[in-house]
This record gives sequence, structure tokens and C-alpha cells, in this order.
Amino acid sequence: MAAFKAIGWLKGEDLQHLPDDDRKKHLRQRLFTVLFSVIAVVAAVATGWWFFRLSNYVSTDNAYVNVSSAEVTPLTSGAALSVPVHDTQAVSAATCCW
Repeated sequence: MAAFKAIGWLKGEDLQHLPDDDRKKHLRQRLFTVLFSVIAVVAAVATGWWFFRLSNYVSTDNAYVNVSSAEVTPLTSGAALSVPVHDTQAVSAATCCW
């Protein structure tokens, strides 16, 4: 029942007593009010969704770093006499280098 009253309000059924120019003016104001209210609600929901759900996730298109060398700092002081690996060679903690 309330939906029918809202539709009647939106159509301007309560403005029948006004002249046509005033009736059209009030009807246009109501339609723009409803339109901008819907836009504001959608924007608020989208902003809330982004803030509470999506802003916590980090994403990149391409996380590759194109460098020819990178600085490696040792846990102990001293000079490295040799590094028996080649460029882009996979190593693991179990690889013995001596």
C-alpha cells in the first residue's frame, strides 16, 4: 500500500489542484530529488564497500623489478671471497657453497 502512495507521490497525483506550470515545476523537483537521492545512496554504498572490503587488499599489474644487481647484506662482518652461483640460478638453504 505504501508503494502505491509513493508512486502516486512521484507522479504528482497530490498536485492536481495546481496550475499546469506549477504542477510541472513541483513534479520536476520531486523527480530530481529522487534521482539525486538514489545516486547519493549508490555512491555511499559503493564507498562503504570499497572502504570496508576492498581497501585492505594490495594489488599490482606487474610487480617485476628490472635490475641487474641487488645489494645483499650479510649477517656477519667480513668480505666474501667468492659467490659460486650464476645469474638467475635458483639456490636454497640446503645448497652447500664450499
